[in-house]
Amino acid sequence: MNTEGNNLRGTAEIIIAQNRNGDTGIVRLKFNGEYSKFENLDD
Repeated sequence: MNTEGNNLRGTAEIIIAQNRNGDTGIVRLKFNGEYSKFENLDD
């Protein structure tokens, strides 16, 4: 849980600090352990 009380288990926060031709920022993803891959949270 984070400080706001939200359950964050199975999620990751990816920080894009540099990107030559694109946006920077923070991306939140969910982890799909069955396939060992990260997916968009809204899928």
